[in-house]
Parts: sequence; C-alpha cells; structure tokens
Amino acid sequence: MSQNRTVSGQKKKRKRVKTEKYFDYSLLFIVIFLVCFGLVMIYSTSAYNSQIVNEGDSFYYLKRQGMFALLGFTGMIFISRIPYNFWKRFTFIAYIGMNILLAIVLVYGAASHGQKRWIEIGPLRFQPSEIAKAVLIVFLAHVASQSVNQLKNWRGVVKCFALTLPMIVLVTVSNLSTGIILLSHEIQKIAVWDFDDLKDMCPMDAVKAFKEHALNPEHPAMRGSHENGDIFFQHREACNSYYDNLPAVVEKYMGKVNEKLGTNYQLFNYYGAPDADRVIVAMGSINDVAEEVIDYLNAHGEKVGLIKVRLFRPFAADKLIAAIPETAKKIAVLDRTKEPGAQGEPLFMDVVTAFATAGRQAKIIGGRYGLSSKDTPPASVFAVYDELKKDEPKNQFTVGIVDDVTHLSLTEKSREETPNTAAEGTIECKFWGLGGDGTVGA
Repeated sequence: MSQNRTVSGQKKKRKRVKTEKYFDYSLLFIVIFLVCFGLVMIYSTSAYNSQIVNEGDSFYYLKRQGMFALLGFTGMIFISRIPYNFWKRFTFIAYIGMNILLAIVLVYGAASHGQKRWIEIGPLRFQPSEIAKAVLIVFLAHVASQSVNQLKNWRGVVKCFALTLPMIVLVTVSNLSTGIILLSHEIQKIAVWDFDDLKDMCPMDAVKAFKEHALNPEHPAMRGSHENGDIFFQHREACNSYYDNLPAVVEKYMGKVNEKLGTNYQLFNYYGAPDADRVIVAMGSINDVAEEVIDYLNAHGEKVGLIKVRLFRPFAADKLIAAIPETAKKIAVLDRTKEPGAQGEPLFMDVVTAFATAGRQAKIIGGRYGLSSKDTPPASVFAVYDELKKDEPKNQFTVGIVDDVTHLSLTEKSREETPNTAAEGTIECKFWGLGGDGTVGA
C-alpha cells in the first residue's frame, strides 16, 4: 500500500512540473524586418498610382497590405503557441481537402488577369495555392517521420514524391510559378525526438534549481570577487572531480537515448574493419564521407577504419584507446581548425597524449580539413588513407585544397579518377542555374 501511494505521489508531482517553451526571437525579428521592408517597397512603387486611382489616397495599398500583415502576425503568434504534434491528426484531412479546393479552382475559380487562381465565397476571397504551400510542408514532414527507414533508398523517396504529385500538378495547372516553388525544395532525412521521450531523462527539478542559482539583478549576489590567489587557485582545482565524472554521465545518458531511439551513440564510435591497420580519428562533418570511402576500400581488400569522436571535452582517453583496434599501427587525426605556431591541432594533441599515457605504440599524424566550410569530398579521404600507406607519412598536412605556398596539401585524384563511393541506386544530378531561379536550394 505504501509503495502504491509513493508511485501515485510521484506521478502527481511529475504533472506539476511546468515545461518551458522555446521561442525563436531572432527568427521573429527577421520576419518583422522583411514584412516592414516589403511594406516600404509597396508604398514606394504604388503611391503615385494609388493617388490617381483611389481619389488622392496614396496610402491605400499600404494600409490594405498592412492590415493583412497584422492579421498574419496575429495568426502566426496564435499558431506558434500550439505544439506541432497537434497538427499530426489533421495532416491527411488537410491534404485531401486541399486537393479538393485546388480541383474546384480549375472549374469554378474566379478569374483574375486571365488566370483562375481564386475562390470567392461571399466577401471572402482566397488563393488555395498559397495555403497549399503550408499544407504540403506539414504533409511531407508527417510522411517522412512515419517512413524514416523507407527514405533511406530511392524507392522511398519516389513513393514520398508520388504522394505529393497530385497537389503539385493541380497547383501547376493554375499557377506555374507556385508549382515551381513547390518542386524546387529538397528533402532532408531527419529523426525527430519527441519531447515526451526526452523529458523522462531530464530531472526538471534540477533544471529549476540550476536556473534559480543563476545571477539575477532581482536577487544580487557576489561570487569570487574577493579572493586571494591561493583561494582562487584552490577553487579552480575544486572542479576537477566534476570534469572527471562527466564522461560517465554523458555515457549513461547516451545509453538511455540508445535504448529509446535505437541509436548507437558512444563517447567514441568505431566504424570499419575490426582488424584495421590504418585508422582516421575525426569529429563532425567528414565522418559520413569517410564511412563511404571505408566501405569501398574494405570491399576491395583493404583494412581501414574510423573513430568518430562524440565527446571532445572532457577527453576520455581510456575510452579512445579501447575503441581503436589493436591492429591499428598508423593513425591520422583530422581537425577542422588551425592552431598557428602549435605542434598540432587540439584533437591531434589529445590523441598523441592518450597513446603516450597508455604506453601504446602507433605512428600518429595530424591534418586539417574543412576550414571555412571548404568541401571535403571522398577524394580527400582516399588521399589520407593513401598517405598512411607510406613508411614516413606527412605530418600536419591539409586536404581539400592545393597548397602551393607552404606545400602541405596531399595529392588528390580528380573527380573523374576517384572511385564512386555512393550507395547503389543513388541518383546524382548536376544543376546549372542563374541566381533567383530556385536551383540554389535544389
């Protein structure tokens, strides 16, 4: 009986925890700025004509558009307060209803400037193709979230596109420009974490206590301003235990995420041959490209691998050493930064120190990639593994550029000479376009 009361009490306590919502004020500012800029442009281009047509009222079109902008802002604020999961239940109803409205436009739509794009119901007049943009976004998001595994191959993408084709065709028939906009967007595969999954892992009481401990002008407090050198020094050292314990905490919660979502996050994830003799250590954007190259090389008889760094600070050296196969005798550490004057970049120095501390022997070289978002294609990863084959590989090299000043770059094959590492069934397209025609995002 006492256990049941305790559980019930815990449930009631959980219900009282208030979740905070994040509001993107920077995005709101950008929207307000663009709308205001648009209103200025409308007045600038229409004032003279409006004064002639509307009995001397040069502000007619500005006031009209401003009213619509105000209504739009009101609707935006209202909708932003609604959790996105609420819209899931209306997705297919909205999609079917939108297709019906678009079909009605073709038959009974009100004509304007020679085109049937409007529906008139008494004093109300609206353009369904504009609403279709929002409906299509929500519909695609719902379909993609329900078909994550299917979207991993081109058949799933084609199926997703086929579901949206009726709406796109109906829009394009009456409004070609809007149809092009709907077609000129890309699909990104993402896995959405439900807040319900995450909130179980986060003690909201601890979050509340942490926020209450923050500096606040309403509750002023003084910290650390009156300390002698010895006290300050000791305070700095007092945080050691927290940093030492943090990797275990991160690993614990990675395990909880893995259990809920089926992922495999570790502090250091290894990918490649279990008996690899050459290994790359990196973190960030290069890892996906490296995996493709590893699959290709291992399929052709080589033995290579990759360490994906998930937690950089604090650096868990023992976990790194455990993740790298014992057979690995040559290692290339890739950093996406430049430390002028240093013996190496931060990740490289940590890997070298980890091996020296553990007493493990390996030839370790460092390199740089991707500065200023410079593209790192498969050819760059091939070049790194080829460099590791040498008896004396180059240290502190660069990939992705031709360094004709300090001559630190590795020699890379051209795109035509580089093996195709894309998955079977991948369709590759090259677009040529002029600015403003929509192909930049495509």
